[in-house]
Amino acid sequence: MYDSIMCRRATRRDVLSTDTYQPENANAGYALSNATASELTVIFSPWHGGGWAVDRFAQRLMDKNKAVMLYSFHGEILKPNVEQVVASFNYLQDTIASDLEQIKDRYKSIHFVGISLGNIALAMVADRFRDFSSATMVVPGSSLATSMWDGIRTQHLKDELEEHGWTKETLNEVWKPVAPVTYVDSFAGKDVRVIVSTADQMIPTVYQEELVTAMQQAGIDPIVERSRLGHLATIGRYCLTGKL
Repeated sequence: MYDSIMCRRATRRDVLSTDTYQPENANAGYALSNATASELTVIFSPWHGGGWAVDRFAQRLMDKNKAVMLYSFHGEILKPNVEQVVASFNYLQDTIASDLEQIKDRYKSIHFVGISLGNIALAMVADRFRDFSSATMVVPGSSLATSMWDGIRTQHLKDELEEHGWTKETLNEVWKPVAPVTYVDSFAGKDVRVIVSTADQMIPTVYQEELVTAMQQAGIDPIVERSRLGHLATIGRYCLTGKL
């Protein structure tokens, strides 16, 4: 119920597409805090940012004397322009991997945390930058296309794409380069934790479980935690009380 209410409110505020947006705008910036600590956590924020919950999560990490690199992304990284979505995530992959290459020698470990849509960037960066130590994926989906098509938060995007002739199957094919399941091999030999919501309608649970299964089939043995809360509450609980 809470997810449904918040989805209706957020959808009314969405600007699906503008003429001024370019893939180079995908990275809305990052903040590196407590930079002199010995361990770094990289946070890949959800669509439209994480608000107070993600800010609190970052503070919890700093209270444990961890460095925090918090990435936020432009709202138009997901939009009814199929090619531009791929270009936006490719840009994020390139720039974030480059950022990490420049600072990796400062830290004895680098932990990735992806939240919701942020897990797409996490998975793509993991494929390019293999020097991360571990990853936590909070309510991730196996595929951007299927999660968007069936999720209650993105039905207005689905309707727009459908009007232009796209189906779930054709979109899933074109968006394979931005599907986290494409990059499961990047997590081989890493400690991986996946937080699954069993009541999720925004990134439907079936696609979260699909990613877990793909990892297991690839020989990766993620620690899986299942929450009976919905999408937003699962994120909130992790940010406020989850394992650091």
